[in-house]
Amino acid sequence: MRRAVISLLLLVAFAAATSGCARMAVGDIPITLDNLTDTPVGLYVNGDWVGTYPAGASTTQTLGGHGGAPYDVEVRSASGAVLAEMAVNEPQAASLTGGAMPIGVEQGVPCGVVRIVVGVPDPGAVPAPAQAVPPGPCP
Repeated sequence: MRRAVISLLLLVAFAAATSGCARMAVGDIPITLDNLTDTPVGLYVNGDWVGTYPAGASTTQTLGGHGGAPYDVEVRSASGAVLAEMAVNEPQAASLTGGAMPIGVEQGVPCGVVRIVVGVPDPGAVPAPAQAVPPGPCP
């Protein structure tokens, strides 16, 4: 009986110790887009269209299904102009699978702000504020 209890305790301790070490697949790394502009924007990964999101929308998608690293993440206006972009190289992608600090960019554009975060952000954490841009229509 005592041996069974000790075995059970060891199993529970091992499960608790390794549960925080779970790694996600590179394709499951989240991309969070906050479209803080007054126009719909498209999200692209390695040139592949992921989706179009209305003004004021936030979405979370994944890197999966868009080739491999390096990943080129872009947000484009309806005219095809790149409003914000960021690159995620292979070592960065590998570190993000283990819960490393996410990578983000916040870009000011005439029609608002575009924020991209790749990885799992801490609640309430955002990239450095975008530089102010004179207001106007989106390119």
